Amino acid sequence: MARVYKYAARNDSGQTVSGTVKAKNDAEAQKLIRDKGLQPMSMSVTKGSGSGAIFGPPRIKAREIMIFTRQFATMISAGIPVFECLSVLQIQSQGRAISARPCRR
Repeated sequence: MARVYKYAARNDSGQTVSGTVKAKNDAEAQKLIRDKGLQPMSMSVTKGSGSGAIFGPPRIKAREIMIFTRQFATMISAGIPVFECLSVLQIQSQGRAISARPCRR
């Protein structure tokens, strides 16, 4: 999913230029800025573009963390392997922010 990046850059004459580019990631955004003949100085993801946050999905509510940890502790104390616990909890939390976190083996 493409995000909108706001940037400040210098042109060939040394003047500061600002604008926006649409890119899938930071590296692609920098390349698009350089392709315009500009030298990037700063760049940030604009709010409301893509996932809405540069560092990942939205925050997980304290209540969701509390429920997750209680269920996780119960399953671990029952002797269920960690990976299976995480897989079950991910399935149970479909549609909530906590389910957006990856669970890979």
